[in-house]
Amino acid sequence: MLAKRITKIQSDFSGEFLLYDASDCKLQKGQRAVIETKNGFSTGRVRIEPYLSEMREEDIKALLKVIRAFSVEDAEKEQILFQRAKEAKIYCQNKADESGLKLTVVDTRFYFDGSGAMFYFVAETRIDFRELIKDLAKRFHIHIEMKQIGARDRSKMICGVGPCGRELCCSTFLKTFSPVTMRHVKPQGLPQTYHKLSGVCGKFMCCLTYEYDSYVQALEVLPKLNKRVSTPLGYGEVVGHNVLNMEVVVLLENGEKVRFKYDQVKSKGLFG
Repeated sequence: MLAKRITKIQSDFSGEFLLYDASDCKLQKGQRAVIETKNGFSTGRVRIEPYLSEMREEDIKALLKVIRAFSVEDAEKEQILFQRAKEAKIYCQNKADESGLKLTVVDTRFYFDGSGAMFYFVAETRIDFRELIKDLAKRFHIHIEMKQIGARDRSKMICGVGPCGRELCCSTFLKTFSPVTMRHVKPQGLPQTYHKLSGVCGKFMCCLTYEYDSYVQALEVLPKLNKRVSTPLGYGEVVGHNVLNMEVVVLLENGEKVRFKYDQVKSKGLFG
């Protein structure tokens, strides 16, 4: 095992959080840096300040490197690349339209060393974009990549505000997407109406999974709906749940609805 100075950086290009060889670079949390990628240089933001770690030699060799801390000159270069990316995005969309390719270019990002560019697009079907890549390479004289992304990735990339009024989870802290289906809806007592549960991407909102496990565990403890129970006020039937407060709503025999803590009610057996 060898001691190596490493750091964790989130790539501006891919959004990935990866460990990097920090070498002798002086970096602070939140600071930006120029970093290696598998295909060229990019930029990223330091999430963990450099620290010494015991690592195997083969793992050290596999680390991508921090090139340097982000400088004023780098900021100027970034603005030039940003403008080039905007122009390239428009050019790519126009060429796609001319070729009859039914796709929408979402974003274009140039590697920081200018050696290549990635074009992200959405489409309803698989697209043969080989001729488009040739056209782009001829126009910009760099290595061109195109990547088809889904609706969620599109929202993550362009950012936005969700129905809750906050910035999208996928644009802020979510690293990966988990499948979200109708099975996450029913235990939470939410309206089973697709459009009310959809995010700006048109898919089920990612936040439907956040409390799902807690609801499932709670409902295993709470008396089920329509269950006959005994309460401090007499017998009744469970007609509702307040899972977050671990309460049940009971329709008493006198027609009154009353909330009780789950440990205040007991299921009524077959003989009483």
